[in-house]
Amino acid sequence: MKENTTIPRFVSVVAIVLGCLDLIRGFMHTILLEYAALNIAGLDLSTSLAGDLLQ
Repeated sequence: MKENTTIPRFVSVVAIVLGCLDLIRGFMHTILLEYAALNIAGLDLSTSLAGDLLQ
């Protein structure tokens, strides 16, 4: 009774693609935070509350 324990190729591809998307999302949420706050959210970072707004 030999069982086939290999996983299908599409499962590996989907896992790698989701991992890459998660890395991109993490990069955007840490490195590009100020760009997103200024251009996407439209926050005013010239005030004294800029640090609080970014958190």
